[in-house]
Amino acid sequence: MKATLLGHAANPALPADLLARLLDTADEEVLGVPARRADLDAAQLSALAARSTAAAVSLAHPKPSDRRGQPGPAGERDAGAAVLSGRQAGLAGTHIAI
Repeated sequence: MKATLLGHAANPALPADLLARLLDTADEEVLGVPARRADLDAAQLSALAARSTAAAVSLAHPKPSDRRGQPGPAGERDAGAAVLSGRQAGLAGTHIAI
């Protein structure tokens, strides 16, 4: 079952509604996979970072090997950093508009 969830998390063809359900219910290991994807939009990145501190850190500080570090549409690169900053400021659970 875990392998299937990991596969879905890595799949860029996964429909947005299913990705949202996955982000709502996945554990830390599964949430780490979409954090490395370069195809997520700002809302998906914010949802991911809000659910997982590790994913938020990964989004804010990508490793050179992570595809997330590649330039994307304006604002998407900063979603993880914005949510992480909000968590550090004591705003956990607060949605931050980008």
